[in-house]
Amino acid sequence: MTYLRYASDIEQPAPDEQKTIDGIIKGMTQQSETVEQREHHAVRASHAKSSACVTGELTVAAGLPPELAQGLFSKPGTHSVAVRFAQGPGETLGDRVSTHRGMSIKVFDVPGEKLPGHSVDTQDFVLATGTTFPSGTAAGFLRDGTVIGKSTGMPEGVKSAVSSTMRNLNKVLHAFGTESALADFFGHPYSHPLADSYFSQAPVRFGDYVAKLAAVPTAEAQRALSEWRLDPHRDEDGFRHATVALFRDNEVVFELKAQLWALTGILDRAD
Repeated sequence: MTYLRYASDIEQPAPDEQKTIDGIIKGMTQQSETVEQREHHAVRASHAKSSACVTGELTVAAGLPPELAQGLFSKPGTHSVAVRFAQGPGETLGDRVSTHRGMSIKVFDVPGEKLPGHSVDTQDFVLATGTTFPSGTAAGFLRDGTVIGKSTGMPEGVKSAVSSTMRNLNKVLHAFGTESALADFFGHPYSHPLADSYFSQAPVRFGDYVAKLAAVPTAEAQRALSEWRLDPHRDEDGFRHATVALFRDNEVVFELKAQLWALTGILDRAD
């Protein structure tokens, strides 16, 4: 199979994209200020509520094919990592507001070329549940982020009702063998955070290629939780408690996968 080679002209910025990005930054800052006034301390503009923060190791396997042996993965070895699991909203809500989730990975001791302003030998991966980000463009993200920002001041009960509606819609769509990125974004199932898979959601540069990344649970203890569901009426911080408990008593393993952009995929879309 032939894979798309990365080139600087693959992504074409939209007109006024920097203005759109400035609008996103402004909106997320305002959202954070609203939450800070209510909660009396600053939180992240998204993924504010942690489920767990842990340290571990990333092992790069030997014998990877050339198209996968890129950058960080070009040489076999082991790197220390810090990993954070968190709920989606940019505010500290009860777990009955079950939206998308995030998994962020900081890899240490990664030599090589870095982006401007990044002077330390680390590399970050930011992943979330859902294979596709609902907002496909910066303009779409500004539009959707504006809606989310305006809802920040609403009562938690309203957000819970929206999450419940989307969660039920999600179930119906899955029953018919389809899915909606938007429905999962606002109504992710009450599944165990360590039994979920996490995705880059958008294509990223992968050395000489372009790929989407995924972290997939593989340990026996994680697979055994595929049908686990939280009862938020018994514990509004249940995702955190369940995640910490699994880390305390079991080995947790995620396999990092790369799906390269194949040239056949471009031809298929062009037909």
